This record gives sequence, C-alpha cells and structure tokens, in this order.
Amino acid sequence: MHGGGGESGGCEPNLTPLLDLVLQILMFFMVTINFATEQTHEDVALPESQTARPLPKEGVKDPIFVNLRWNVKQQRYDILVTGRREMTQLDAKHWIRKQYEDLSRAGEVKNPVIIRADKAAEYAQVYQLLQSCSDAGFRNLKVRALVY
Repeated sequence: MHGGGGESGGCEPNLTPLLDLVLQILMFFMVTINFATEQTHEDVALPESQTARPLPKEGVKDPIFVNLRWNVKQQRYDILVTGRREMTQLDAKHWIRKQYEDLSRAGEVKNPVIIRADKAAEYAQVYQLLQSCSDAGFRNLKVRALVY
C-alpha cells in the first residue's frame, strides 16, 4: 500500500475557497450597512407630513444625504453627512461647496441633495442649509419627512 498508511482512504474537500467567499460576503454587508446607517442617522427624528411622497427608486443617482439635528450638549445645530463627524453650519457650507466642485469636474451635476432635518429643528436652520446647497450650485434639493 502506498501513501499515508492510514486506515481511511477518503479525501477531505479544501474549504479555503469557501471560507474566503463567506468572509468577503460578510465584509460586503458590513460595509453596506455602515453606509446605510451613516445616511440615516438615528438621532434625527423626521417630521411627519400628510403631503409627503416617497422618493422614486429609479432615476435617483448617488444622492447626498445631509442630516440636521440639535446637539443638546453644545446647544447648537450640527450637520451630519456620510463619512464625516458633526459639522457646524459654516463647515457644512464649505463641505457642500467642495462636493459640488468635485462633482462638476466629472460633468453636469444631477445628484439630489436629500436633507433630513430633525422635527425639532427651526425653519431658519433648514432654510440656511437649503440656501447653502443652492448657493453651491445644487438644483435638485429634497427634504425628507415621514408620511402619517
């Protein structure tokens, strides 16, 4: 008899490629969930509206989510965007302008800016944020609300 000399002559499958695939799928979902939670910040309680309509699923390409919430600790409004920490209105104005400049280098900017303002936010703060987006050059502005 040639070979290992063991009593069992069966072969065991190589599980390395399968484990590699499972780990890659797991990492993909972890990254995807991380981006989704950054877009919809849990500290922002959306206002309720009777006239709110759902955003169309088709035709919306690379939306920019901007969250506006009241910071209780520092007694000011903070703006939260994907991949960044809390920003003040002034920092957000510069960030929005830079986003528009970066997108305009690639061509016409059609990305919608979706503003998720807390229901306790003052209208003046929401208006300033809308004005900052408009001044930067964005034309497709939307405000998110819950339908009741």
